[in-house]
Amino acid sequence: MFASLTLEEMFEQLLKLNAEKDAQVEYLRKQLDQAMRNNRKAILSTPSVSTPEPTDEEAESCHDSSGEEEGARRPRRRERVKHQAADFRVEIPEFEG
Repeated sequence: MFASLTLEEMFEQLLKLNAEKDAQVEYLRKQLDQAMRNNRKAILSTPSVSTPEPTDEEAESCHDSSGEEEGARRPRRRERVKHQAADFRVEIPEFEG
């Protein structure tokens, strides 16, 4: 590419290439900025969908339809969340001193 060029000519071509790359980077930065703004607007304008928890009456109606007596009914168990980050073992060396 630069085999028959003088040092000054190579420098000028490198500056030109650098300016072209800077222009490309600036163009892509603006495109990314616009895309991120559009995504942010879309996310903020979308209503969040949350599932409402059943009221006590709704929960009781589910249990009543099962045919169980009031005293024999067991409360529902909640799902246990495993805390893997808290599962670790530390060995502490004993020092005599």
